[in-house]
Amino acid sequence: MAEVQSQPSTLGESRTGISTDKDALVSRLDGLLEQYLHKLDEYQKAREQLSKQLSSVSTQVPLRYDY
Repeated sequence: MAEVQSQPSTLGESRTGISTDKDALVSRLDGLLEQYLHKLDEYQKAREQLSKQLSSVSTQVPLRYDY
């Protein structure tokens, strides 16, 4: 019977540890998501800029088929 009474306090301590681990993981996940979204934004801007540059180059280069 003494063992049964000691288990709830162990579970409480365990849940606190899990809660702390969960909070740390959620915080880490938030940070990684923020980094991902920042990199995605940079990628999309770079891709758009490259697309504009390539389209302006293709209109400036005359096509000649003198073989």
